[in-house]
Amino acid sequence: MLLVGELTKGNPAIQKIVAFENAFESALTIIAHEGYSDGDIIVEDCMNLLENLLRGNESNQTLFRETRFVPYVY
Repeated sequence: MLLVGELTKGNPAIQKIVAFENAFESALTIIAHEGYSDGDIIVEDCMNLLENLLRGNESNQTLFRETRFVPYVY
């Protein structure tokens, strides 16, 4: 998780590749397995990866929204 997190910092090309290889699903699965907010540093690393993938990357934001990992609120 740390390596992927470092690779995705500020690199939109790598961010897109990682996102389209199911990074969102993988990170969220790890977060759930670790106990969500009760988790330790692993959850923090996953959250940092998600932030790297989503911050300032419109195509990844669209992918994340369309995969419905977070329910849409009306």
